[in-house]
Amino acid sequence: HIERGFAQLGYEVSHRIYSPHQFGIPQKRNRIFVIAARDGLHDFVWPEPVAGRAGGIDLIVDRTQANARALEADKLRVLNHWNLLLPRIDKLTSDTILAEEFGATYPLEGFARRTHSEWSQYRGAFGVSLASCKTWDEVLANLPNNACQKTGAAAAWLRKSPARSRAIYAADARYLDKWKKELLHAYKSWRKLEWRGYAKERDIWQHTIQFRASGIRIMRREFAPSLIAMTPTQTPILGPEKRYMAAREAAALQHLEGLPALPETHAKAFKALGNAVNAFIVSEIVGQLH
Repeated sequence: HIERGFAQLGYEVSHRIYSPHQFGIPQKRNRIFVIAARDGLHDFVWPEPVAGRAGGIDLIVDRTQANARALEADKLRVLNHWNLLLPRIDKLTSDTILAEEFGATYPLEGFARRTHSEWSQYRGAFGVSLASCKTWDEVLANLPNNACQKTGAAAAWLRKSPARSRAIYAADARYLDKWKKELLHAYKSWRKLEWRGYAKERDIWQHTIQFRASGIRIMRREFAPSLIAMTPTQTPILGPEKRYMAAREAAALQHLEGLPALPETHAKAFKALGNAVNAFIVSEIVGQLH
């Protein structure tokens, strides 16, 4: 529709999707770039991505950042707690680890009937017995956050994760019955760990970390996650530094490290940088225009 609209106005239009990591910048962030010209694009050629991978997020880390935002004590504590569990898991996969499923036995396909005689035999989040529940609403309130709040079935987007989490629990139940107590009163999203990290490196602090609504995401350090304009709570955490990414480091990810000034607060700076497009890619495109 956009191209057709430009064409009706007399423009020749072309577009391409690029991510900074294709140009050696350690961030995966697909964006669409559009060029249009009334007199035609003539010999314009889109720039080709740079061969090879980005050099890693360490390229933009500034260890002189004395005023970088510190990691809150409660987040530090919950990350250290998850770190205790990782070496005990036989094999880490991309399936989200759901702490609320540790001890749970409710049917993952949901309940066929909503009667006390059916649900009373099962256990819900963290292994709490459903026998004391008097109503269906009480049952739902005691199921893991990932269960459907109508049927009790596991959410479709986490189809494999509940079963995988239960298998982790079954292999180490005695330890996990003690371990899970630390998360009983934690934020629900902090009870989920999304492992996207190194297969052989079980230390969270050797990765990049992001607190997301879907869970705590652990990522390899080759790439930073996409900068989020909407909320500062998803600011990437630099594991080896045990702190948030600084605004100047985020600017470097957008190839804007040369800016003389950034918005005065952390939240405003990340909102601006999250809304920005990568300046290096723009310069490469502009360099092809004649």
